[in-house]
Amino acid sequence: HPPPRPKALIHLTGWSAVVLIFAAPISRTLFIASGVLFAAAWVAEGNYRAKWILLRNLPVTAPFLSLSAIVLTWSTFSPAHTENIITTLKVYSKLPLVLMLVTTFSDERWRQRAWWAFTGAMLLMVLSTHANVVVDLPWSRTSNQGLGRDHSVFIEHVSQSLMTAVFVAYSIQRYIESQVP
Repeated sequence: HPPPRPKALIHLTGWSAVVLIFAAPISRTLFIASGVLFAAAWVAEGNYRAKWILLRNLPVTAPFLSLSAIVLTWSTFSPAHTENIITTLKVYSKLPLVLMLVTTFSDERWRQRAWWAFTGAMLLMVLSTHANVVVDLPWSRTSNQGLGRDHSVFIEHVSQSLMTAVFVAYSIQRYIESQVP
């Protein structure tokens, strides 16, 4: 049997993951800070054997880890400019992060808290985006009222659209599940 994990560390891992999910649609700074805290807590939490048992059966684990290894190897030997390498590493560092989140969200409590956090952040984003059409919101990154313009509030429009699509798909799935007796 593995030694018992400190409850405070489990909570730090879980809550930092929930904050990370909340921050994804609304704040890059909070996303990065909570991501670093989550990764540190996840590593400190240990329990790697149980985490690996969960991950090894997922169809995305091998491709995510392989792609991460390829990018890391490429970055070591690449003649590309340092800025390009850093940008690429930032993008592909999300793949192991997703696997780490999967182990945390295998606990139903943390998964539910994360979805509620994401739902709250998305509602804030969607309401702010629609309000931004007619009102110049002080927290909006754009200041251009009227139709036919970019009304991204917290992050650029591509990320905002992608997260909105995930939120809509999740909402539809939850609705369909609620209709099944």
